[in-house]
Amino acid sequence: MTESDDRVGVTAPPHDALREQAFDLKRLRVERGNKSYNAIKKRAVHLFGIEASLPPSTQSAAFNGKYVGLDKLMWLVRTLMSWDEYGDECDPPEYRDDRLTIWRTRWAAITESRTLPPLGPRKLIDSADHRTKQAENGNRPLDDKEKVHQRPTGYSTVQPYPAGTLWEFSYKKTGFTQVEELVLYAEPNGSTITDDHLPNEITAQALWRMWVTEYADSYHERWPDLYRPGEVHISWFVTRPTIDGIFEGAPHVRDWRTLPGVMDDFPMASVQEDFLTHYTHPVNAETKEPLNWLRLRVLDLGWNSSAANKGGFIQEATGWKPSPLQPTVDVRALGAAAGLYVTPLKK
Repeated sequence: MTESDDRVGVTAPPHDALREQAFDLKRLRVERGNKSYNAIKKRAVHLFGIEASLPPSTQSAAFNGKYVGLDKLMWLVRTLMSWDEYGDECDPPEYRDDRLTIWRTRWAAITESRTLPPLGPRKLIDSADHRTKQAENGNRPLDDKEKVHQRPTGYSTVQPYPAGTLWEFSYKKTGFTQVEELVLYAEPNGSTITDDHLPNEITAQALWRMWVTEYADSYHERWPDLYRPGEVHISWFVTRPTIDGIFEGAPHVRDWRTLPGVMDDFPMASVQEDFLTHYTHPVNAETKEPLNWLRLRVLDLGWNSSAANKGGFIQEATGWKPSPLQPTVDVRALGAAAGLYVTPLKK
């Protein structure tokens, strides 16, 4: 895929916080050698590890005044600062370096000022059978035996939160409170190979073959006591259904950076700060019930003429998506169940 790049000079100062941030990012990029998107992407992974993904789409968004999450912004700024004024490589600033304070402060101000158009009220839909049964009984409440008999097949007392459920939480540093719909975003290791492709260039099935060939056994080969052959690690994030505004690591999951030896390979990588590092525990905006992370919806991802989601080829090719906070997936079992190519087991 041809890289869309805008390595140009900076002309005029902006007039709002996001444009100001984009202006400063462009200026920093020019001052540090005006590196290409691809060079920045490779440098970020080299310095901070495979999870420090800065695909061209993310960089373009940041450089053009679009909102990006704090982790993405910090990776981008630290990567740009890893070149000196002559464009030569140098050590990037540490995560808590004072030079990054202004970037964090402005990001917090931008996050506070963001507003989400209110969603329409959610309607509670009663079962038609339930209403009919009640009418037949003079609208008296059904007893337990009657309720059991009218439960549909597959009835469960606990379900994922319905789409449109709103959650209230506050930014810890300032106390700013916001109300948002939240979802979980899954990213199996290596699924970011989509960063270099478009759906009209390569099919989901072809990407699947590339992915399993390279990644099916990569974790087992490095950590045979922790991962079985075919097991791929899944990273989890909390975001909005539109994948913008909020994009933080999910809590209560294994951070890949804590695996043995990872920090030796990527000494500048920091252990992932998750959603609860920056925000209070969300509560239901109506009932004030604390959020159960295992009941959040897992976002559907696609790879077709109308969707080009990062890693979307997996769901597109298999029809599968992981359960909330699922730590790994056996890609051989998954591929076999979907009738797709799987790499043979190595002896």
